[in-house]
Amino acid sequence: VSTQSTWDFKRTKFDIEGTVAAIEYDPNRNCRIALINYVDGDKRYILQPSGLKVGDKVQAAESGLDIKPGNAMKLKSIPVGTVSYTHLRAHETREDLVCRLLLEKK
Repeated sequence: VSTQSTWDFKRTKFDIEGTVAAIEYDPNRNCRIALINYVDGDKRYILQPSGLKVGDKVQAAESGLDIKPGNAMKLKSIPVGTVSYTHLRAHETREDLVCRLLLEKK
């Protein structure tokens, strides 16, 4: 894992498209990681969701994105019944966790 790139766990780089440059192995995790090259020149790592491949376009936004692997939106903008994967964070409230788990069950 490059020291020049940073992790993007919160996916707060809204409305800037990125391309998956590489899928890498990280010995500190039990999943693969994806290096994203954004059009503004920034490079960040995300955890690789199932189905994400090198060359895929990804984006984060408040709302209005296609539901596909690698895209990220605010929970309130995701349609009810959508299947998602979950990143649990230590600062999540119980309500956030319940919403995420209900979303996962479908």
